[in-house]
Parts: sequence; structure tokens; C-alpha cells
Amino acid sequence: MKLFKYLFSLSFYKYLFHKLRSGYDQYITIQLLVAKSPNCSIDNDIKLVGVANISLGHGCKIDKHTYLNAGGIKHYNQDGSLIIADETIIGHGTMLYAGGGKILIGKRTRVGIGCMITAMHEDPYINPDVSTSQHSHVFEEVVIGQCCLIAGGAIILGGTYLGDFCIVGAGAVVKGKYPDYTTLVGNPARAVPRLGFDKKI
Repeated sequence: MKLFKYLFSLSFYKYLFHKLRSGYDQYITIQLLVAKSPNCSIDNDIKLVGVANISLGHGCKIDKHTYLNAGGIKHYNQDGSLIIADETIIGHGTMLYAGGGKILIGKRTRVGIGCMITAMHEDPYINPDVSTSQHSHVFEEVVIGQCCLIAGGAIILGGTYLGDFCIVGAGAVVKGKYPDYTTLVGNPARAVPRLGFDKKI
């Protein structure tokens, strides 16, 4: 009986209208990105914020349930920037949050399932007496080189610079500057020797 009353109530139709409107807005936003990037494979089940500040190179692939945010922060009057170079793959459920900062991912890089790359974090030196809702934010650039592999569940924080051909292990939390061919594992991430493979059969 309660369900029947709810179906014929005003609140149900407000909820339905909100869902349809938000879904339509996201659909239009995705179509704008598709129009900007005709040679890319972009799943329809993604969420975009700040599509004007998102740039995709030739042959990129964006899997479902990803969240790309380059919408900036109104409070700081600062636009973000998200640049993904040619033939890069962004895996299922990954979050790229530029906010008011900048994220640059080099060509032929693969970002695994459920990763998070963020260029924004809260000021660690904030007064502890201040409410968390009033904490200031810091924007730091994230640059990932070409042909890197970011394994599933990895977190890359603002201020990180990865060289070319780097590997980030599953679940690693990375912050810092690392040269080409670095392999990073752990939380906090540390560089480890890259194991070679015997080519003899």
C-alpha cells in the first residue's frame, strides 16, 4: 500500500524527473566528448565534469564507470586540465580528478581497473581547530610518461612525475618524482629493481 501511494505522490515524480534530467545531461556531455574525439572509443556509462577542459588523443579508450573531472573549483576561480595522449587506455572504474589542477598522461599508457589519479589534496598544514569543510586545497600537477603501466587499485597523488616505461604495482600509493623505467610498489610506494625475464624456451 505504501508503494502504491508513493508511485502516485509528487515526490516520486520529482525524483523521476531529476533522474531523467541528470541522465540526459550526462548523455549530452558524453556526446560532446565523442564529437571532440572521433577516433576514440568512449563508453556511454561514464561520468564527465568540465568536458571543455578534457583532451583525448588519437585512439584512446575510456572504459565504463570511469569518472573524469577537469571542471575546476569555483571557490578558487581556477579551471582544471586533463590531457590524455594517443592510444592510452583508461580502465574500468578509474577516477581522474584534476579539479583545479592538471593531469597529463603520455601516449600508449595503460591505467588499470579502479585506479585514482588526483591533482588536488587538502592542505596538510591546516589548523586542526578549523572545520574540515573549511580546509583549503592544494593543486599539484601530475605527469605520467609514455608507455607506463598503472596496475589496478593504484593511487597517484598530486606532485607526481613518472618517467617513460614506468610500472606502478597494484594498490600502490605514489607521490614524488621518478625517472624512466622505475617500478613502484607498496604504500607509500618505493622503487624496486625490475626483474628481467629469461627469453630461453
